[in-house]
Amino acid sequence: MRKLAPLALLLWLGVAGAAQDQSKHDSTDPAACKTCKPAFDRAVQFVRANFRNADVAGNAYAGLLFLMLNPKDNDLQACVQTASRAIGGRTGGNSNWYIAISAYFLSEVYLRTKESSVQGALVNAINTAANTMEQTGGWGHSPGFWRTNNYHKKGGSRDLGMVTSMMYSAMINMKAGGIDIPEALLRRVEKHLESISDGQGFNYGSDNKVPDEAMGRGGYVFLGLTNAQMDNHPFYPKLVEGLKKRYKNVDKGHACASLHHYSVAAAMHRAGNYATFAAHWLDKLIAAQKKNGSISLGCDRGDSHADETANAAVLAIILLLQKDGAFKAEGNKVEWKPAPAAPGGKTNANPFSQKEPPEKK
Repeated sequence: MRKLAPLALLLWLGVAGAAQDQSKHDSTDPAACKTCKPAFDRAVQFVRANFRNADVAGNAYAGLLFLMLNPKDNDLQACVQTASRAIGGRTGGNSNWYIAISAYFLSEVYLRTKESSVQGALVNAINTAANTMEQTGGWGHSPGFWRTNNYHKKGGSRDLGMVTSMMYSAMINMKAGGIDIPEALLRRVEKHLESISDGQGFNYGSDNKVPDEAMGRGGYVFLGLTNAQMDNHPFYPKLVEGLKKRYKNVDKGHACASLHHYSVAAAMHRAGNYATFAAHWLDKLIAAQKKNGSISLGCDRGDSHADETANAAVLAIILLLQKDGAFKAEGNKVEWKPAPAAPGGKTNANPFSQKEPPEKK
């Protein structure tokens, strides 16, 4: 597996977490570990039995599980088709969530399969996203949703850090896979993410400065950067620090727990060593698994706002990520460069500076 992270990152990951109790965890392969295998099998069985009736998130995380198990899995193809349909023809409500979650999932699929149908769905996602972006440079629930009863002044925001982080990760993945992304669009999203940075992860949104306590938002951005081998990106060291300090808070993320648990676990794995996350969370999660194979992952809305299929899929993924290389980075190296010099020839100190167009009425 190619080297993705600076040596310092690998060192803190290696020494920060105590090893799993070998009397309980005798293999990093969940199919062979006497403690993990029963939980892993139950979770996978639950996902296979229920993903076709799941919501968009359940479909996407089931698909990510199948992708890690086997890129040629027949059930993966069913998830790809559902996600491709979820991207188009949706407006209002939570339409941007459907687009972002599905686009992120499909971008990881495309990096590993290069299927032309997946590429077409991703191009459709970017074209749609370009038309649903808020003036801030991020995405909210749907275009103009924040105007409903002054949502952005009542604990919400014009844009949502999680939706924007997922969309940005999908864009970086697409770029790493050779799909053209308009430079102006990418720069604008980067500038927005810079504006909502909490110093390590990303805030809830422009109008709500609740920090990325679980690092769920930052996790998605990190996954995109590692696929594109962009360890020189200004976000990279901030995200490394955030993962180092906050992975124990993964159960404190906002709303849908599966979104946070997946991205933090996958980011820790992608960084090169999974021992820290596993040592803290694995036994706790196994103990919390329901008899049917699913799990209550927590976060501030519990299961009332979560999909059981997504939760079960993420549990299976967390167990699977113990294997070295279970979800290694893919994609071509993307060269990151600061934005061009400002007018007048002066070097622009802010690499994300770019004039934003006026808001569409």
